[in-house]
Amino acid sequence: MKSRFLQVYLLQAFYCLPIALGWSFALLFYFALKFTPTQIAVYYVLYYLTMLSALLLFRKHKTFSLIKVSFVFMFIGFFLMSNLSNETMFYLIAVVFGLTSAFFWVAYNITYFSFKGESNTALLSGFMFLIASLLNTIVPLFSGIVVDAFGFRMLFLMSMALALVALAYASGLKDSSMSDLELHKTLKPAKGVRTLVCLEGFWQGITWISIPLITFSFMKSGLEYGSFLSYLGLVGALAVLLLCRISDLHKNRMAFIVPITILLSLASIASGLTDSFGGWIAVNGLISFFAALTSPFTISVILDKIKDVRDAMVSRELFLNIGRISGVFVLIISLSLFNSLKYSLIIAGLAFMLYPVVLKLKKLYPHKISLKSILSEETHEYR
Repeated sequence: MKSRFLQVYLLQAFYCLPIALGWSFALLFYFALKFTPTQIAVYYVLYYLTMLSALLLFRKHKTFSLIKVSFVFMFIGFFLMSNLSNETMFYLIAVVFGLTSAFFWVAYNITYFSFKGESNTALLSGFMFLIASLLNTIVPLFSGIVVDAFGFRMLFLMSMALALVALAYASGLKDSSMSDLELHKTLKPAKGVRTLVCLEGFWQGITWISIPLITFSFMKSGLEYGSFLSYLGLVGALAVLLLCRISDLHKNRMAFIVPITILLSLASIASGLTDSFGGWIAVNGLISFFAALTSPFTISVILDKIKDVRDAMVSRELFLNIGRISGVFVLIISLSLFNSLKYSLIIAGLAFMLYPVVLKLKKLYPHKISLKSILSEETHEYR
């Protein structure tokens, strides 16, 4: 079991490495090529729509076969980026990477969370986010050095090579069959968490675009941007396991989710009100910290509610991307009305403030929030 888990966990590392190396610099690359914020927003609408549409393709299949297909699309995506010459190719890249993300994450998450037990869901989620945070602590800094010294094309060629290495690793893993994944069958089990997942996706749809684009007004070189991303990765890595194990032991998610999501919302709102470079660095450090703490819990909420891992992960991707698309449209409206991305960050923060409210109204967890519930050494059982 341990060796199997390590094989699966390393699979994520092989996926995240080229993403951290090349994909993390995609927006800086597009910005350098003079694509407008609106064009970039439309790019992300296509990206998320592709991920959403790809869910219709999931039927009975082999887990690692689907992941191998994702690495093929990843290779194609970086190849297109290394040869980007027109707007049509720009939008095609969004579709290719949408397929990359959809094929990998649904298959991977189903396999990864098959290792979950009764008392390790949040911890397991934390480990999943930890590997990306650790890579993002080191790799973007290296990427920035490569961009400044050799240009973006070299960065994407290196990412292509890593995609082939990932494909070779996945090809060496023993495959396993999966049950039929009917999208419409996941809707009913997801009742009670659909709004929550959409809110999370809405926040991501705005912040994952707005924060990098605003950052470009403060820093221009690859090394500067790479240092910024590595700083965010370090903060996330330090935060990601801080409360996960405690939550699993006490079975009292509300005591942790409520304050963390509120703090993340406030940090997001503050980012939309910040004009100074120092303030921007500080507030985004807070966003990275609280987002890293929030993510394991939001996945745990889904897995607590939907016992079948396949249904949980498919429905999660469905409603996350619905929320993300909605968030991008709000970003586009913000650009159209105010010619500013900062208003969208305020809206993202205000919207995510509803997460703990909805969680409470849905009565998914009966526990009351108290300091005693956090500090108590007893393990509580669900009522």
